[in-house]
Amino acid sequence: MASLAETRKMEGLRTRLTALRRMLASMAGLIGSDYATKEQAWEMLEGLFNPLAHALTATAITIVAWHNWHAYGSLASVPAAIIVIGTFAIRLAFVRRFHRRGPDARVSDWVRRFASSSFIAALGWGSSLSILLYTTEGATRFAVFALISAPIQGASARAYAMPGGVILHISIVLGMISVTATAFGVTVAIPLALLYLWYQVGFVSELFTFRTRMLKADHDNRALLG
Repeated sequence: MASLAETRKMEGLRTRLTALRRMLASMAGLIGSDYATKEQAWEMLEGLFNPLAHALTATAITIVAWHNWHAYGSLASVPAAIIVIGTFAIRLAFVRRFHRRGPDARVSDWVRRFASSSFIAALGWGSSLSILLYTTEGATRFAVFALISAPIQGASARAYAMPGGVILHISIVLGMISVTATAFGVTVAIPLALLYLWYQVGFVSELFTFRTRMLKADHDNRALLG
C-alpha cells in the first residue's frame, strides 16, 4: 500500500512538472494553440488586450502620488504617476490598433504585439511602484506594499490565455520591486518575492492545465461531430 501511494505521488509530481514545462514553453504563444480555433484565439486576445487592469493600476498609483503631494507637500512621487500614465497610454494605443485590425490580420502577429505591450507594462509598473517605495513614508508606504499585489493579480487573471507571458510579466515586476525594497533596507524582500512568485507559478499552472483540458475536450467534440 505504501509503495502504491508513493508511486501515485511520483506520478502526480511528474504530471505537475510536465504541465509546468509546457506552460513555460508557451512563452511566445497562446495556450492550447494546437486545439483552439481561430475564433477562440481572437477571443483570448480580446481578453488579453482588455485595459481595465491597467486603468485601475494607473489610477491607484496616481492617487498615491497625489496623496504624497497633498499630505506631505512632496512631488517626489510624481514621476511614478507620469510613468504609469504613459504606460497606460501605450496600452491604449495597442488596444486601439487591435480593435481596428483588418480582416487579413493574423493571430500570430497580434500575439507578438501583446507580448511586446506586456513587457512594456511590466517595466512601467515595476518602475512606478519602485519609485513609490522610495518616495513614500509611514502609512502611505504600507498602502504601496498592498498595491503591489494588484498588477500581479491582474496579470494572473489573464493566465488562461498566455501563461508563459504572464510569468515573465510577474517576474519583471517582482524583480524590480524586490531589488528596490532590498536597497531600501528590507532584507527579506527577495526571498519573499521568490515565494510569492512560486505561489503565482503554481496558480498559473493550475489554470494552464484546466484551460488546456477544456480546449482539448472542445476540439475532440468538434472532431467527433465532423
